[in-house]
Amino acid sequence: MNGFENDADMKIVGDERPAAIDTAAKWQQQKACGNIDRAHRLGAVLAQQLMNIEEPDAARLLQKQMLLAFVVDDALPSLLPDELLTKTVRGTFYERLRGLLPDFEDTLHRLGAFYRLSVDGDTPDAARVGAVFAALCGCAEDAAVEKEGARLYRGYHERLAETVAMVDFQSV
Repeated sequence: MNGFENDADMKIVGDERPAAIDTAAKWQQQKACGNIDRAHRLGAVLAQQLMNIEEPDAARLLQKQMLLAFVVDDALPSLLPDELLTKTVRGTFYERLRGLLPDFEDTLHRLGAFYRLSVDGDTPDAARVGAVFAALCGCAEDAAVEKEGARLYRGYHERLAETVAMVDFQSV
């Protein structure tokens, strides 16, 4: 015998984990008050907003769409009252985009990481986002394109906040 047969008295040192929240019960509460349906509709509206972006240059259009997707992904947790609703909105948003733009999500995963570099602490800096936008447009260090990217970032963030505010999420 090697002495490891009974480890019932062993303790693992470290932080105690909080009790797990009953996700199924939480989902039922959100579903019962209509928040899950609202979250699905919000995700669909956000996907449609992305599809409605107009730009004659296909490469620039893709970058504008990627920037909006970054804003949606980054800002939703601070705008929604619950993590479950955030996940639901994101899920519907990306599900719709998969149907409308099949290659978009893969491109976002590959290139969208560059936008993550603009995050300083918890909040992206508009000027940094603008610089990333310009670089991804092939116009690195072009002040006009950097300003356009920063302006788009702020505008997309404002529009997202306004869109979320129009949804009447219920408190649970």
